[in-house]
Amino acid sequence: MWACSILLMKRGLWMNIFAKKKTPLTSILRNTELFSHLKNKDIERLFQIGHVRQYDSNEIIFNQGEPSFGTYVILEGSVEIFWKNKKSEEHISSFDSGEFFGELSLVANNKRTASARSVGNTTLFYIYSKDLRNYFLRNPLLGMSVYEKMLSIMSKRLEILGSEV
Repeated sequence: MWACSILLMKRGLWMNIFAKKKTPLTSILRNTELFSHLKNKDIERLFQIGHVRQYDSNEIIFNQGEPSFGTYVILEGSVEIFWKNKKSEEHISSFDSGEFFGELSLVANNKRTASARSVGNTTLFYIYSKDLRNYFLRNPLLGMSVYEKMLSIMSKRLEILGSEV
Protein backbone atom coordinates (compact mmCIF):
# COMPACT_ATOMS: atom_id res chain seq x y z
CA MET A 1 0.00 0.00 0.00
CA TRP A 2 2.75 2.39 1.01
CA ALA A 3 4.71 1.56 -2.17
CA CYS A 4 1.61 2.20 -4.23
CA SER A 5 1.23 5.68 -2.67
CA ILE A 6 4.86 6.52 -3.44
CA LEU A 7 4.41 5.32 -7.01
CA LEU A 8 1.33 7.50 -7.47
CA MET A 9 3.12 10.51 -5.96
CA LYS A 10 6.11 10.01 -8.29
CA ARG A 11 3.81 9.54 -11.26
CA GLY A 12 1.93 12.73 -10.35
CA LEU A 13 5.22 14.59 -9.95
CA TRP A 14 6.46 13.46 -13.36
CA MET A 15 3.13 14.27 -14.94
CA ASN A 16 3.36 17.79 -13.50
CA ILE A 17 6.93 18.25 -14.72
CA PHE A 18 6.13 17.20 -18.27
CA ALA A 19 2.65 18.70 -18.51
CA LYS A 20 2.29 21.56 -20.97
CA LYS A 21 1.60 24.78 -19.16
CA LYS A 22 -1.07 27.01 -20.67
CA THR A 23 -0.03 30.58 -21.23
CA PRO A 24 -2.67 32.95 -19.88
CA LEU A 25 -2.33 34.99 -23.07
CA THR A 26 -3.40 32.00 -25.16
CA SER A 27 -6.61 31.80 -23.16
CA ILE A 28 -7.22 35.48 -23.91
CA LEU A 29 -6.59 34.78 -27.59
CA ARG A 30 -9.06 31.90 -27.41
CA ASN A 31 -11.74 34.25 -26.06
CA THR A 32 -11.48 36.67 -28.98
CA GLU A 33 -14.44 36.66 -31.35
CA LEU A 34 -12.15 35.93 -34.30
CA PHE A 35 -10.60 32.77 -32.84
CA SER A 36 -13.24 31.56 -30.36
CA HIS A 37 -14.29 28.66 -32.61
CA LEU A 38 -10.77 27.18 -32.89
CA LYS A 39 -9.45 24.11 -31.10
CA ASN A 40 -6.81 24.53 -28.38
CA LYS A 41 -4.04 23.10 -30.60
CA ASP A 42 -4.84 25.69 -33.28
CA ILE A 43 -4.77 28.52 -30.73
CA GLU A 44 -1.39 27.27 -29.47
CA ARG A 45 -0.04 27.16 -33.04
CA LEU A 46 -1.31 30.65 -33.81
CA PHE A 47 0.37 31.87 -30.65
CA GLN A 48 3.64 30.33 -31.85
CA ILE A 49 3.58 32.15 -35.18
CA GLY A 50 2.54 35.51 -33.72
CA HIS A 51 4.32 38.07 -31.57
CA VAL A 52 3.32 39.77 -28.32
CA ARG A 53 4.00 43.50 -28.26
CA GLN A 54 3.68 45.96 -25.38
CA TYR A 55 2.69 49.60 -25.89
CA ASP A 56 2.74 52.47 -23.42
CA SER A 57 -0.20 54.82 -23.10
CA ASN A 58 -0.72 57.02 -26.21
CA GLU A 59 1.95 55.17 -28.18
CA ILE A 60 1.44 55.04 -31.95
CA ILE A 61 1.02 51.46 -33.16
CA PHE A 62 0.99 52.36 -36.84
CA ASN A 63 0.44 55.46 -38.95
CA GLN A 64 -1.96 56.01 -41.80
CA GLY A 65 -0.17 55.40 -45.11
CA GLU A 66 2.43 52.96 -43.72
CA PRO A 67 2.77 49.52 -45.32
CA SER A 68 0.43 46.94 -43.82
CA PHE A 69 2.05 43.58 -43.03
CA GLY A 70 -0.24 42.03 -40.41
CA THR A 71 -3.14 42.23 -38.01
CA TYR A 72 -3.44 42.81 -34.28
CA VAL A 73 -5.48 41.21 -31.51
CA ILE A 74 -5.82 43.17 -28.26
CA LEU A 75 -4.84 40.96 -25.34
CA GLU A 76 -5.01 43.71 -22.71
CA GLY A 77 -5.89 47.38 -22.92
CA SER A 78 -7.53 49.46 -25.65
CA VAL A 79 -6.71 50.96 -29.03
CA GLU A 80 -8.05 54.04 -30.80
CA ILE A 81 -8.27 54.12 -34.60
CA PHE A 82 -8.21 57.58 -36.19
CA TRP A 83 -7.70 59.45 -39.45
CA LYS A 84 -5.11 62.21 -39.65
CA ASN A 85 -4.95 65.17 -41.93
CA LYS A 86 -2.58 68.12 -41.82
CA LYS A 87 -4.69 70.05 -39.31
CA SER A 88 -6.53 67.55 -37.12
CA GLU A 89 -7.43 63.98 -36.21
CA GLU A 90 -10.83 62.32 -36.55
CA HIS A 91 -11.75 59.46 -34.24
CA ILE A 92 -13.05 56.43 -36.14
CA SER A 93 -13.34 53.66 -33.59
CA SER A 94 -12.04 52.16 -30.38
CA PHE A 95 -11.28 48.52 -29.68
CA ASP A 96 -10.86 46.70 -26.37
CA SER A 97 -9.40 43.45 -25.10
CA GLY A 98 -10.43 40.50 -27.24
CA GLU A 99 -11.02 42.52 -30.41
CA PHE A 100 -8.86 42.70 -33.53
CA PHE A 101 -7.91 45.49 -35.94
CA GLY A 102 -5.69 46.01 -38.97
CA GLU A 103 -7.38 43.04 -40.64
CA LEU A 104 -7.32 44.51 -44.16
CA SER A 105 -3.69 43.35 -44.36
CA LEU A 106 -4.98 39.76 -44.32
CA VAL A 107 -7.01 40.40 -47.46
CA ALA A 108 -4.67 42.67 -49.46
CA ASN A 109 -1.18 44.08 -49.09
CA ASN A 110 -2.22 47.71 -48.88
CA LYS A 111 -1.09 50.69 -46.89
CA ARG A 112 -2.76 51.43 -43.57
CA THR A 113 -5.98 53.38 -44.18
CA ALA A 114 -5.93 54.92 -40.69
CA SER A 115 -3.65 55.32 -37.68
CA ALA A 116 -3.79 53.42 -34.40
CA ARG A 117 -2.62 54.32 -30.90
CA SER A 118 -2.80 52.66 -27.51
CA VAL A 119 -5.19 53.98 -24.88
CA GLY A 120 -3.40 53.19 -21.64
CA ASN A 121 -0.82 50.43 -21.36
CA THR A 122 -1.75 47.86 -23.99
CA THR A 123 -0.62 44.35 -24.90
CA LEU A 124 -1.18 43.28 -28.49
CA PHE A 125 -0.77 40.02 -30.35
CA TYR A 126 0.59 40.64 -33.85
CA ILE A 127 0.40 38.13 -36.68
CA TYR A 128 2.23 38.72 -39.94
CA SER A 129 -0.15 38.15 -42.86
CA LYS A 130 2.43 36.02 -44.65
CA ASP A 131 2.81 33.69 -41.64
CA LEU A 132 -0.94 33.36 -41.21
CA ARG A 133 -1.48 32.64 -44.91
CA ASN A 134 1.23 29.96 -44.84
CA TYR A 135 -0.40 28.35 -41.82
CA PHE A 136 -3.78 28.43 -43.53
CA LEU A 137 -2.32 26.88 -46.71
CA ARG A 138 -1.32 23.88 -44.58
CA ASN A 139 -4.75 23.94 -42.84
CA PRO A 140 -7.24 25.13 -45.48
CA LEU A 141 -10.45 24.33 -43.56
CA LEU A 142 -9.14 26.23 -40.56
CA GLY A 143 -8.13 29.14 -42.78
CA MET A 144 -11.53 29.24 -44.42
CA SER A 145 -13.31 29.25 -41.06
CA VAL A 146 -11.16 32.14 -39.74
CA TYR A 147 -11.63 34.18 -42.93
CA GLU A 148 -15.41 33.58 -42.83
CA LYS A 149 -15.51 34.73 -39.20
CA MET A 150 -13.37 37.76 -40.02
CA LEU A 151 -15.58 38.74 -42.97
CA SER A 152 -18.68 38.41 -40.81
CA ILE A 153 -17.18 40.72 -38.18
CA MET A 154 -15.98 43.19 -40.81
CA SER A 155 -19.45 43.24 -42.36
CA LYS A 156 -20.99 44.12 -38.97
CA ARG A 157 -18.40 46.88 -38.50
CA LEU A 158 -19.20 48.37 -41.91
CA GLU A 159 -22.91 48.35 -41.11
CA ILE A 160 -22.28 50.23 -37.89
CA LEU A 161 -19.93 52.69 -39.60
CA GLY A 162 -22.48 53.22 -42.39
CA SER A 163 -25.28 53.93 -39.92
CA GLU A 164 -23.16 56.59 -38.18
CA VAL A 165 -22.41 58.50 -41.40
